[in-house]
Amino acid sequence: MLRLFKIQKTPLSQFSKASNEIVKDFIEKMEKAAGSGDKVKFSDCFTEDFQFFACSFTANKAQLVEKHLTNPNPEPVIPKYSNFDENDSKIKFTVSRRVGPEVNIVDFDLLRENDGPWRLQSGKVTNCP
Repeated sequence: MLRLFKIQKTPLSQFSKASNEIVKDFIEKMEKAAGSGDKVKFSDCFTEDFQFFACSFTANKAQLVEKHLTNPNPEPVIPKYSNFDENDSKIKFTVSRRVGPEVNIVDFDLLRENDGPWRLQSGKVTNCP
């Protein structure tokens, strides 16, 4: 039998690893931007229409940037899970982070438009009481 194409079977876990690496790199970039105190650099980590849905409030991009830069949380962001969505231009990922005595579980959408940088599009705390 003549084969015109060589088909390589790639385990699905390799795709997860790729999205996990992108998420890890993005979190490092975002934490570095926040740590610099540079509002423009940190703002660039979010899409213009970014929305964050917490248990008791909702914040847009400007509100979240201001809140985080004036009152940063020193606890690390711990990535738990990620996967590509929408033709590899979006990654859905879940993180955990301690906020006071509680540990928040947050789902995020990371978007890449027109081969530009990855930016957060939305976030939602999923373990509200």
